[in-house]
Amino acid sequence: MLEKPLPLALLPLGTANNIAKTLGISGHAETIVKSWVNPKVLPFDVAKIDGIKGASFFLEGFGYGLFPKLIREMEKQEEHKINTREKSLRTALDVLHDLVNTYEAKKCRIMIDDVDYSGRFLLVEIMNIQSIGPNLNLAPMAHPGDGELEVVLIHESERAAFASYVMGKIKGSETPSSFNILKAKKLQIMWGGNHLHVDDRNYELKGPKEITIEVRPGLLQFYI
Repeated sequence: MLEKPLPLALLPLGTANNIAKTLGISGHAETIVKSWVNPKVLPFDVAKIDGIKGASFFLEGFGYGLFPKLIREMEKQEEHKINTREKSLRTALDVLHDLVNTYEAKKCRIMIDDVDYSGRFLLVEIMNIQSIGPNLNLAPMAHPGDGELEVVLIHESERAAFASYVMGKIKGSETPSSFNILKAKKLQIMWGGNHLHVDDRNYELKGPKEITIEVRPGLLQFYI
C-alpha cells in the first residue's frame, strides 16, 4: 500500500467529524458520494511514533494533559445519558471546563526540530488536523498534507485563557485560538505523567518515557 496508496473516501457520520471539518467535507451523504465520480485527491500526512507499545502512528493528534484526562472522564459517563451528537459534544465541553480549573500542570521536556521548548503545561497536543475532541479548533491553520505537524502548548499560566476559550465554545461562539502553536517535522517528548492519547485512544505508561514523533508526508490520500 505504501508503494501505491489507495484514496480514502470519507463520510462525516460521526460525532465530532474533526478530519472531515479539516478537509472541508460536509453535507448529505448522497451528495458527497456523487462527488466521488470526479474527485479532487488530497495528500494526507501520517505521524510515525516510536516508543509506545501498540501505537506506531497517528492521523489526527497525539497528546498529554487535559485531553487524555477528558477522554477518561467521558468514558465514565453513562451511555444512556449521551444519546445525541449535540448532547455528547456539550457534555464533553462541560466536563473539560471543570477539568481546566482543577487539573495540575505537568512538567514536559520537548524538543521540536532540535529546539528546546520544555516547561509546565496543562496541555500538549501534536496535531495533524485543525481540531480535536469536541471540535476544539486549537490549530486553525493546520493542513494535513503540508509535511508538518502543529504542536500546541498551553502553559500553566494560560489556565484562565483556556477556560475562557472552552466557555466560549459552550456558549456557541468560536473565538480564534491564541495559544502557542509551533511547526514540527520531528520531535522528542517526555511528559511528567503516565497518561497520553493517540487519536481517540488512551494509553497509560508505567512512567515518564521519551517518545519520538516524525511526520511522513503524503502517505495517505483523501477524496475531497
